[in-house]
Amino acid sequence: MFFFREHDQGDSMFVLERGKAVVLKFWDSQNQLLKSLREGDCFGEMAVMDHCPRSASVRAVEDCVAIRISAANLYEVYVRDIKQFALIQMNMGREVCRRLREADNLLFGAQMERNEDGHETRFHA
Repeated sequence: MFFFREHDQGDSMFVLERGKAVVLKFWDSQNQLLKSLREGDCFGEMAVMDHCPRSASVRAVEDCVAIRISAANLYEVYVRDIKQFALIQMNMGREVCRRLREADNLLFGAQMERNEDGHETRFHA
């Protein structure tokens, strides 16, 4: 079962309460594993934040229970409790930043490996 598929429009995020899922990206005619998700992990928040289509698919690999938080749910929190809304938004931002740092480190490592293999790596400021 897919929670959602790459390129779907998204208006909600999920927090995995029970089970395991995988994040998949379609490349070279097949789905490639990006990450495994377990209890407590959140996913789908990028589409809530930037209103763009899903950047990857998420598929359950065993029975899962997840909390779905829609953009409308977040708006209700905003109306009722601005401090709680701010805390949620800060935590979503922190999670996106954590993932961006991880991606930066992986990209940098790949560039350095390429450089060690005798290929020139250039950084532009």
